[in-house]
Amino acid sequence: MKLWRPLVCGVLLAMAGLFLTGCGYHSGFLIPADVHTVHIRVVGNDTFWHEAVKSDNLPGTGQPSSSRPAYTMELELTERIKNEVVRRTPLKIAPEERADSILEATIRKVEPGVLVRDVNNNVSSGRVTISVDFTWKDRRTGRVHAEGKGIERPTDFVVTRGETLTSATRTSFDYIADQIIEQMQESF
Repeated sequence: MKLWRPLVCGVLLAMAGLFLTGCGYHSGFLIPADVHTVHIRVVGNDTFWHEAVKSDNLPGTGQPSSSRPAYTMELELTERIKNEVVRRTPLKIAPEERADSILEATIRKVEPGVLVRDVNNNVSSGRVTISVDFTWKDRRTGRVHAEGKGIERPTDFVVTRGETLTSATRTSFDYIADQIIEQMQESF
């Protein structure tokens, strides 16, 4: 009788695995079956914050401000979203006229703030809070596959550690791009 227990347990586990597979359980990224490509539009920006670098170009850093590369929040977030789509989904990025779906995002809020000032009234640490809305829809039918409102990420930065508003913004964008990808599959 003791020999039958492992065999019965094995059979029951195999049946449970078949049952879960047969019931539509699926691992990986879940998307509509007829969507294979996505066009990601350049992120819009409803705020007056477009370049974080301007705030980071402080005198006394040893580098003239003109030597720092241009940085726009819209292009930075667009690239982060594209990277996450390629890395985590089976979707292929395509030109708008050939894409099955379109992903649009808009930066709705950028709120930088000061957390601590030193004795000379210089910012020692701060926080930037960024909020983004997105819509992922079928280009052919107009059906909305997923949307998210107010995906928000507050990120702190400490100047003495070499962090800046730009680096905090990029950290926020990583989180926001990740959340957009997560919410794209939540409805399936």
